[in-house]
Amino acid sequence: MTTSCDRPTRIALMGASFSTGNLGVSALAHGALTGIFARDAEAVVTVISGAAKKPDVITVAVDDRPRDIEILPIRYGRNILTANHVLVMYVLCMLATILPIKRVSRRIVSLSRTLAALWEADVVADLSGGDSFTDIYGMRRMVIQTLFKCLVLFAGKPLVLLPQTIGPFNRPLSKTLARFILRRAAVVYTRDLEGIEEARRTARSDMKDRLAFAPDVGFLMKSSPPDAALAERFRMLSKSHTLIGINVSGLLMSGGYTGSDQFGLNADYLGLHVEMVRAFLRNEDVFVMVVPHVITAGAWKMEDDVDACETVVSRLSEDERVRVLIVKDNPGAAGVKYLIGQCSFFVGSRMHSCIAALSQGVPAVGIAYSRKFRGVFETLGVGSLVLDVRSLATDVILRHIALEFARRDETAATVQGNLPKIARDLTGVFETLCGLGEAT
Repeated sequence: MTTSCDRPTRIALMGASFSTGNLGVSALAHGALTGIFARDAEAVVTVISGAAKKPDVITVAVDDRPRDIEILPIRYGRNILTANHVLVMYVLCMLATILPIKRVSRRIVSLSRTLAALWEADVVADLSGGDSFTDIYGMRRMVIQTLFKCLVLFAGKPLVLLPQTIGPFNRPLSKTLARFILRRAAVVYTRDLEGIEEARRTARSDMKDRLAFAPDVGFLMKSSPPDAALAERFRMLSKSHTLIGINVSGLLMSGGYTGSDQFGLNADYLGLHVEMVRAFLRNEDVFVMVVPHVITAGAWKMEDDVDACETVVSRLSEDERVRVLIVKDNPGAAGVKYLIGQCSFFVGSRMHSCIAALSQGVPAVGIAYSRKFRGVFETLGVGSLVLDVRSLATDVILRHIALEFARRDETAATVQGNLPKIARDLTGVFETLCGLGEAT
């Protein structure tokens, strides 16, 4: 499809990245590209990423077809002496807007490659990392998210919030910032029904036909075998054993970004996972795969799941560790999804690790620390598989997991029966997004 000026539709994608180490954020980027190209095979998509250090072009396989995707940085640190810093882009955008001569405006905009991509876009789709349009992770992240979205509006481009968790907004400033965005976005999709009320309450408007529920776009990402030897090992394990996958969150184990139980957990997180593995291993045919879904270092080391996985396994006896394998290398989002797809049952604290399971019909239990889990699981009619570590004790969670493991075949049938509707709903999302681009 093309725009009215007979050129490919240009779509800028924000709030998703392939380089954060968070495989859930990568899954969102893959899923969004899959949805866009399924609707418009000729679209030109540029990813604008806060994680990017410099402009780059990467090749992404979308439905087995290689696509060259331009990645452009948007910066927000203390060093504002760069053309791609968000504050510099605001100044350039203001100058380009007020000057009446288009040729001069284009010259000003071209000083920032990232701003030029936004300026030339027909529509901008924003994912907010799936769950960052909120203040539960602190005001710094909330302000950054708002600055990015406002820049799109300032440039006069239609802003579509792709399916994500909207809120909660607990502080007065957060509510004011969110209200500004929600009232001006062209379309807002929330991936849980509670988000509909949160958006209406925050915007102080019913938002009419601009607000809708839609499934998480991570459901669209296809799996892909990682290293051939690793893939074969897990494929054989799944044939000879009941393979159970467990994702352990480094963020929850470290106490959140503050390091002091930021999310108010009721259960003993480490003890819960040690006892969980032991309970599964009491079944002689069980083999446990402990899998990270966020792999980080440096300043974000507190989020790293690999260390958390190793900590859990280190508490097991030598005999127990014989039937436990940690996925230590980073096989990428599609590769991890492939490994998770070999499981008969899955338990995850990272929501997109659970989506990797559920989207392949694998029954999964979500160890939740926010409402985002329930909304996604309810999409597939299995909301009861969400166990909240903020309110449930360790022994209660273990009993629930044992019950869900016993009825995993029934759950798998429910999930598989609801997956076609997920696909149809997401087709509608990208019909709307690409349609807005074609109308500009």
